[in-house]
Amino acid sequence: MEENKIKKIVETIVIVLSLLFAIAFYYIFDLENSLFQKQLKTVNQTQIEENRGTNYTGKKAGVGIPDIKTKQEWEDTYAVDYITVTPVKITKTNVYSLANWADPYTKRRRGGSGRKRNAVQTELFDYDDNYRRYYVIELEDGTNILAQMNRGIANKIAKGETYTLPLGRKVGLTSTAKKMLSSTIEEMNISDTYVLYTIDDEWQKSNATKIFLIKFGVSVIVFFAIAVGALTLMDKFIWKEKD
Repeated sequence: MEENKIKKIVETIVIVLSLLFAIAFYYIFDLENSLFQKQLKTVNQTQIEENRGTNYTGKKAGVGIPDIKTKQEWEDTYAVDYITVTPVKITKTNVYSLANWADPYTKRRRGGSGRKRNAVQTELFDYDDNYRRYYVIELEDGTNILAQMNRGIANKIAKGETYTLPLGRKVGLTSTAKKMLSSTIEEMNISDTYVLYTIDDEWQKSNATKIFLIKFGVSVIVFFAIAVGALTLMDKFIWKEKD
């Protein structure tokens, strides 16, 4: 009887650890950035000037695109200008804004709209694809500015990789976001007027669901592979010997 209890406890621990590993895999598996990089097209300044009505946010910065390095260059940039930045350093905040492509209302199981989503909220973990994190990036002259970008790109920069951001524009910081980011803004001496927005909304909208389903599906497979494999090996080599 005592051995059966021990066996159940051990099996429960194995299942919990397998679940935690699968959850960790879901966050580490950077499918979003992998798919994004494969379709990324380079756009130069001449193309932008010839096609003013086209939205190039999120595309790869080509020849002639201003690479902002100083506070003065950032302040002199207009909201209609496409720019890029090669961050010296990046810092994650725990504040997120509702993605431009996300439905402002949750969906009920039986159809129809549910509760209204928060336009801005704080999260400990980057798990919700409907929200995009605010980052603080450092320019070459030491100036800090706010930015929003693909989370995979942010992770590369956080690991010390030199990475030039996709094309972006200055967008206004909402009063709610400004309030939630107030301590970070004050501590890091950041302008609270604009954010550098570098996310390709059209691509994200068409791929967000696919990315979630693939990552979730692979994570489920990882969970069962580890759990079933571990339990099978234990039955074969541990519990069988005791029997």
